[in-house]
Amino acid sequence: MGAEGVLSSCVLEWDIPLPVHAGGSVERATLSCLLTLGELRPEGSLDRADLNLTLHYGGAAYESGVAGGDFDDALDRIQKQLPDGAELATLTSADA
Repeated sequence: MGAEGVLSSCVLEWDIPLPVHAGGSVERATLSCLLTLGELRPEGSLDRADLNLTLHYGGAAYESGVAGGDFDDALDRIQKQLPDGAELATLTSADA
């Protein structure tokens, strides 16, 4: 953690269960997340924040590539790679 209380100079990894809607059913998938936080600049911002997401679904891995820290953009990149009819669950659709 930097002097200003900003988390920096580290790598965070975690997995999230993320349902996928396909063919009228809900299938299990796992979203693996990798967030790399760079060094703290003198003005207090990070020199980089790189986010990479990988969805493990149906025996395949769908990667976002480095998304510069934007979670929504990374998920959108993955959604575009999924087979026709497969859709990532959102908070509202996961509750349905």
